[in-house]
Amino acid sequence: MKRELVIIGGGGHTRVLIGMAQAAGIAVKGIITSDAALLGESILDVPVLGLEEEIMLDPANILLINGVGNHASRTGSGLLVRAAIYQRYRARGFDFLPLISNHAVVQPHVLMGEGVQVMPGVVIQSGAIIGENVIINTRASIDHDVVIYPHCHIAPAAVLCGHVVVGEETHI
Repeated sequence: MKRELVIIGGGGHTRVLIGMAQAAGIAVKGIITSDAALLGESILDVPVLGLEEEIMLDPANILLINGVGNHASRTGSGLLVRAAIYQRYRARGFDFLPLISNHAVVQPHVLMGEGVQVMPGVVIQSGAIIGENVIINTRASIDHDVVIYPHCHIAPAAVLCGHVVVGEETHI
């Protein structure tokens, strides 16, 4: 049986991911959220299925996308929320789909972890290693032999030169 795709989130990052999935011909069954104001709504024609804490999903039938971006504030990076969602669902046996834009360039010999998201205009050169649950955002450039640890967000138009190492839960 083919697993259906569900996105966790409901904000701007979720909208970008829905657009990428739709452009790639990937059907999204629905969205689960922590925002009660979204109940009964749809986002880009994808229905909000329910609240994350109330809806029961079966990992055998559902594949996830982490649609929570980076909610940075004065107290620091918002990547802890994103990382916690990923870790909570992985512990329950869920898999996360890596989503790579049709308009990104990913050279051969790039290693990517589960749930990586590569947005339009990104270039990733050979030898790069991208950890799980990482966002490489619009038009970012990742040069050769870069290592990005899990749960990072490389912001739009960021440039990482060769051999750079980015620590876990870092926002650049």
